[in-house]
Amino acid sequence: MYESYWFDLVTPQRALIEWGIPCPNPSKAVEILNRILPPDVPAAYRGIYREDFRIAALKAGIAIQRADFDQIFEAGAERLARNMRRRAA
Repeated sequence: MYESYWFDLVTPQRALIEWGIPCPNPSKAVEILNRILPPDVPAAYRGIYREDFRIAALKAGIAIQRADFDQIFEAGAERLARNMRRRAA
């Protein structure tokens, strides 16, 4: 169990599930990620949107290492919650 936790890649679908977003269809995971994690507008500088490369990889459909996902989990969850609150308002 320990080995599979650390060495299995985190796919876009797995990231959504761990962030609490149900995603039964893996082929829709990238679309959902891009919809609920749009570029962070307050972080834009002169029209350039800064994006963490690990989140960008997931949004492009590229699986990342568990250690990389663990480093962005909190920031991604906060950004996701902020965007979900905006959509609900």
